[in-house]
Amino acid sequence: MIELKQPGGLITRGVSAENKKFLVTAAFDKPEFKMWTFDQEKCLLEPHIMIKTSFSNGIRFILETAPEQLVCVDTEKTLKFYDFRHENEKKDADSKKAQIESIEAEACSVFNEADADRKGYLDQDDAQKML
Repeated sequence: MIELKQPGGLITRGVSAENKKFLVTAAFDKPEFKMWTFDQEKCLLEPHIMIKTSFSNGIRFILETAPEQLVCVDTEKTLKFYDFRHENEKKDADSKKAQIESIEAEACSVFNEADADRKGYLDQDDAQKML
């Protein structure tokens, strides 16, 4: 069992974290982990979320690596990352990444065309061809 130090918005699902702690449990014989809310004022532990994983065996370790990410290790030492991000945020991040990769590829292509002598840098003669 671990306590999440900085649970993200999709983990808390809008629940006020002021008087609540978010705990994660797992078992060696179950391929899922469960999140719980613990209300400190009422001394009440309630189930919050259950995540079924693709592990065939149980989960040995869980680690909170970011507010939106948990890492699990099964009994066979297989490592898996679980991201808790909204689908729109994920699509936007993937789109931006694709745009950056496209710009980088285009820049490399233009640079390689201009670098006729293949020195790995543009000297004045190479740069003149670009203008």
